Amino acid sequence: GKPMRRRIYEMIEKGEQEGLNRGLAQGIVETGCAYGVSKKEILERLQERLNISCQTAQEYFAMYSGKKIS
Repeated sequence: GKPMRRRIYEMIEKGEQEGLNRGLAQGIVETGCAYGVSKKEILERLQERLNISCQTAQEYFAMYSGKKIS
């Protein structure tokens, strides 16, 4: 298998990427909501910009829009 050090670096990188994605997602969702952009458009933008699945986009939307997923 991979050396432990390599595995640790990969975990850190993954965590940082997730953190960056969360920050970007929050900005996209909050800005979109503030300007009355439709949920559908916001979800599409999240998937496009962050290269994430529809499911993940919906989770971010729920997290940052202050609304529950309907």
